[in-house]
Amino acid sequence: MRKHGRVVRRAILSLASAALALSMAGVAYAEVFEGTRAANNYVGTSTSDRVELYAGDDTALGRGGADKLFGGRGQDRLDGEDSRDTLFGGVGDDVLVGGPGEDQLFGASGNDTIYTGTSEGPDKESDEISCGEGNDTVYVSGQDHSGHNMDSSCENVFSY
Repeated sequence: MRKHGRVVRRAILSLASAALALSMAGVAYAEVFEGTRAANNYVGTSTSDRVELYAGDDTALGRGGADKLFGGRGQDRLDGEDSRDTLFGGVGDDVLVGGPGEDQLFGASGNDTIYTGTSEGPDKESDEISCGEGNDTVYVSGQDHSGHNMDSSCENVFSY
């Protein structure tokens, strides 16, 4: 988006109580999205995005690029998809999905569910996982859990 001949690289939306759905899939320069207090649905770009969500049950899909997705209060779903993503769950019972790439997945307070990529096979991509407070569950792709750097706050670990 151009404003006065310059590329706008930051989108700030402030809606007091309306739900928001935003797709920036065709935008090459989207970098920062700040959510609202209502529920937000965000679909990122093929470049690196930074998404900061607040209150509400939000969904953020990072797509390509090394994304940084920050959940807020509420039950958020953060999915980095491809590349090396960093996902922060925030307060609430969140779902974090790492996908391909060496991801950093950080739950916080709440009963979080975390899905990792694989640490087996030719890619051998390992994720860094910290569950935080609450009764958290981690699903590891493949049988080898040792390829991931997982802290002791992760109570339930399963393969899928």
